[in-house]
Amino acid sequence: RPRIGGGDGVTRVLVVDDEPQILRALATNLRARDMEVDLAPTGEEALRLAADRHPDLVIVDLGLPGIDGLDVVAGIRGWSTVPIIVLSVRESEADKVAALDAGADDYVVKPFDVQEVVLRVRALARRISERETARKGNAAPQPQAGHQTAVTPRGSANAADGADAGESLMPIYVVGARN
Repeated sequence: RPRIGGGDGVTRVLVVDDEPQILRALATNLRARDMEVDLAPTGEEALRLAADRHPDLVIVDLGLPGIDGLDVVAGIRGWSTVPIIVLSVRESEADKVAALDAGADDYVVKPFDVQEVVLRVRALARRISERETARKGNAAPQPQAGHQTAVTPRGSANAADGADAGESLMPIYVVGARN
């Protein structure tokens, strides 16, 4: 299916939360950015929609009625590599570790700023797009800015400065900020 802006990336997001106001807020903001959004108020519905609709990204609350959010993450992760962002009031380190260990890619504590979640979706979309582009081209992504440095057994030397002719050099790219 066509992607946002005609390129690769996220176009369909599955949002799973039992709080209607959170479903509404995320759906409104994601749709405003031309994303298709499926909504699930329960873990059971989330697993069904994930299997039927094959979302490009999943946002899931941990505290769901019925099947818990951790089980939803583990269930989806059992057959898919789709990026998963967890939203939860659970803020302990152990809860975050459990969610990430279950297969989540990111964790946001409630209450949250909707714009922050949208930015996290966009960041994951960028990584998906870059990975798909590299896979299609069968080449590793190249640095966008910076200069080449050669690493010698004694340290590094700028490639422009030259190095001992007999030494084996390994190019390292130092990438600067993107414009």
